Amino acid sequence: MNTGDCRAKRARAPKEKEARRNHILHVASQLFSADAPQLPTADKIAKTAGIAKGTVYLYFKSKEEIFLCLLEQHQTKWLERVRSHLEQNPGLSIEIVVESLCSYIEQEPQFFHLASMSGTVIEQNIDKADLIAYKSHCLTRFKKLGEFLQQHLSQIAEERTADEWVTYLVRSYAILLGIWQQSNPHPSIRAVLLQPSLSILMPDFSHEARDALRHLWQSALEEKEKKKTTLWSLKSLLS
Repeated sequence: MNTGDCRAKRARAPKEKEARRNHILHVASQLFSADAPQLPTADKIAKTAGIAKGTVYLYFKSKEEIFLCLLEQHQTKWLERVRSHLEQNPGLSIEIVVESLCSYIEQEPQFFHLASMSGTVIEQNIDKADLIAYKSHCLTRFKKLGEFLQQHLSQIAEERTADEWVTYLVRSYAILLGIWQQSNPHPSIRAVLLQPSLSILMPDFSHEARDALRHLWQSALEEKEKKKTTLWSLKSLLS
């Protein structure tokens, strides 16, 4: 890359601007992956991208906005992966739902590195209007998947509304994030928890996440089963 040329040339066409913005995000993502959980500075991102620091701020208001965009990209891909996984498995079951929720997180560790920093580091430095827009976009994506689940899981739990499925998705996200944080402590803390007497405090994410989600999503069936049992009991009493 010719750094001098990159600094001199300013993106003007919409496609050029989009390419420049995506390049900044790509560089930021690579830098973060190499040094997580530290957020690289805007200056380091600019130098690595071969652009002036001021150029970064033409596309993003702050370095936190860069990483909020990366987090949003991961959230979008995660929910898309869930939907795609469910569409490819017509014989839906709780196990398929659980696997679809866990697989992307395991394959893309950056996702929850960013998610774990979102509330305490990233979102606190985002403009309120932008944060509201981000949260609204998140909710919209969850609702779209909730509507999909209502249609495709009707044979498992027909009583559930789209909003109820959204609640299960949000709970799943919270549970997965909590387990991930417990399973992936800071390296200095990890060194302590590797002691056999303390290892239980650093659970295996793959096992614990799936076990927790099985219990959560199984509850989606309980109401239906209870109704069936109640109906059967009433019929028995009336017969």
